Amino acid sequence: MQYTKVLNVTPVEFFDAIQESIIDDVKQATNKKIHKIESGFQYSKKFGKEKMNVKIEVFKRNCEYKAR
Repeated sequence: MQYTKVLNVTPVEFFDAIQESIIDDVKQATNKKIHKIESGFQYSKKFGKEKMNVKIEVFKRNCEYKAR
């Protein structure tokens, strides 16, 4: 599935929000604090009763973000 939306924000604002969201998600899922997001980063979290694996496939700050 692909989702596209045009936002009225700068790339810096967008990637700051994405990074903060990922850091918070990892903290809740693993109880570990991370400081940097990199391409290839993976973690597991519960989604309801199911376990979900999350992989940050691409994280190029202010340019590109792709996760599965």
